[in-house]
Amino acid sequence: MSRKMYIISDSFQPNSAAINRFLAFSRGYGELGVEVKVVFVAPSKYFDKVEEQFDNVEFTYLWEGLKTKNKYIKFLITRLNLILFFLKLRNNEVVIFYGMIHFLWFFRLKKNIKLYHERTESPEVVGRSHSFIGNIKHQLYLRACKKLDGLFVISPSLKDYFIEEVGVDKNRVHIINMIVDLTRFDNLDVNSKSNTIAYCGTISEYKDGISYLVKAFSIVTEKYEDITLTLIGGFENSKTEKTVLELMKDLNIENKVILLGTVTADKMPILLSNAKILVLSRPDNKQAKYGFPTKLGEYLMTGNPVVITRVGDFDKYLKDKEDVIFSKPDDVNDFADKLLWTLDNYHQAILIGLNGKQVATNSFNYKIESHKVLQVIFG
Repeated sequence: MSRKMYIISDSFQPNSAAINRFLAFSRGYGELGVEVKVVFVAPSKYFDKVEEQFDNVEFTYLWEGLKTKNKYIKFLITRLNLILFFLKLRNNEVVIFYGMIHFLWFFRLKKNIKLYHERTESPEVVGRSHSFIGNIKHQLYLRACKKLDGLFVISPSLKDYFIEEVGVDKNRVHIINMIVDLTRFDNLDVNSKSNTIAYCGTISEYKDGISYLVKAFSIVTEKYEDITLTLIGGFENSKTEKTVLELMKDLNIENKVILLGTVTADKMPILLSNAKILVLSRPDNKQAKYGFPTKLGEYLMTGNPVVITRVGDFDKYLKDKEDVIFSKPDDVNDFADKLLWTLDNYHQAILIGLNGKQVATNSFNYKIESHKVLQVIFG
């Protein structure tokens, strides 16, 4: 089998966590000598294309030349092009699906290709529509997962889910850690820390517990009056935005919360590195149980103190007061206490942050994890 692979994704959405992870893997495979053909099926809103160039990586857009904004025409043409791509696949060619979950069963109809899939979230929570048609799609997806040549998951809990709940052969499920592109954090010009606590990502309630964070920060300001909270990213929807803005007003901290909105991927490392503390207040729910957020790797790579809730499989990789500062989930007062401890003991917290950076370098290295994938596929 030649060292060549196709990796397929829905569309290129610049600056998203999923795309940053996707591109890091593409880069890793190429640097390790594999001929990589990246296929984006549908266009983004602005028909974005990847600007970076990676060794041995070629980007293909099935929507190339398509300019219409009509969603029905875009759907028909891109799906037709996907079928044509499918028909051209030859014996033993390797295909990895990153996303495109509702087409996995269709590609599995071709028995003579090597089909792999990556999953970073529970299929019960992300990518499922609870409707008649949605339930059919979900069952087709789960059946296709059982027939894959390999399934790559991001956490031990998600591996257990696919083996025990879905029935995937345990020998075909492989844990590939959350990854971060270490080179993005090289040679950053960080002269002094801003007096701010920072969060990045889609500002959400169910996934990242934004209200817990805002309330905990309010408690911290009673002792540290000059500190600010910087939220980097857009709101998940208008309802969450309204709730957060009203909460800030009720707590009288509007002038202490900085809303940066969405920023480009190249600006993220310096913004995170300039912060005094980085935070993630995930609630204890099904999404947290199976997932492992990319932002945590980026947090750790800054070497800054990281305060996070102890959910999912975090504590299988990180130790409290050694690599990160853990807080109880769904507990505003405990999260505030951990933030206050970090500020009160900042010299010790910096050492913890540096240990966390070493963990990220060793355990969340994009090239190491890419090599693990290639070992499964090519031996």
